[in-house]
Amino acid sequence: MGYKFLDQCYDTKQDFLNVVAQYCYSPASGAGGLGSYFTSCIANTDDITVQAYLLSNGTAQTPWTYTPQLISCDFLPPPTLSDSIELAWMIVGVWVVAWGFKKMMEVIKK
Repeated sequence: MGYKFLDQCYDTKQDFLNVVAQYCYSPASGAGGLGSYFTSCIANTDDITVQAYLLSNGTAQTPWTYTPQLISCDFLPPPTLSDSIELAWMIVGVWVVAWGFKKMMEVIKK
């Protein structure tokens, strides 16, 4: 099972948190007006620590934690040769059954 973020699946929870933390660096709005803070994020084992800094003088604000929602996604293995052969035989089976019904309909109509 993996974790989904921006339409990509990540194998481990830590990989997922690292990618989410990378997207966290951005100016944010605050009481001083739009873009008065800059945020930085650090991925922990279960959550992300968000630290905001004032852009005017670089003063660090009280950090807080953010726990992103874990959206699971399953990795589908690539199809193997045996899967392709099995699918081909299923298609052949469908064609044989359809041909059989066609022949039965011909016999019934006579």
